[in-house]
Amino acid sequence: GLVLYSPRVNLLGNDNNTFSLGTHLGVGFSLSVGLYGSSSTVVLDAPLLAVYNFGFGASRNSTGNVGGFIGAGYGMNRISVSANGESENLTIHGPAFNGGIRFHIRLVGSFEIAASYLSDSRGEAEKYNVLGVSVSYLLGIKR
Repeated sequence: GLVLYSPRVNLLGNDNNTFSLGTHLGVGFSLSVGLYGSSSTVVLDAPLLAVYNFGFGASRNSTGNVGGFIGAGYGMNRISVSANGESENLTIHGPAFNGGIRFHIRLVGSFEIAASYLSDSRGEAEKYNVLGVSVSYLLGIKR
């Protein structure tokens, strides 16, 4: 499972168009247990992004039922894997990009569908770029 927290500060704009600075901080965990051993994985994703928000969700006073966002910045992703008594850690950092749509469904709530990309800039021969896709129920954005 993954928990995602996306705080932001709107720096410029009006009700339906804003420029903000924020993050999409994610923490995830998985555990597998089987006949031949067990494994666990912990993931931390921490980008800092400048984002253009438009339409629904651009501000607390936005109008309409659909909106979106596109952003760029710098990110860090750390993954720790432990399997059968051995562990490995990997930290990736570099340019980060994200974008998505936000929408409200009457009597159900507000949602976001988003994609993100982190380009590995560690200077290593092996590159591990990170692509993320999420569907989120939005708390704090009401219609």
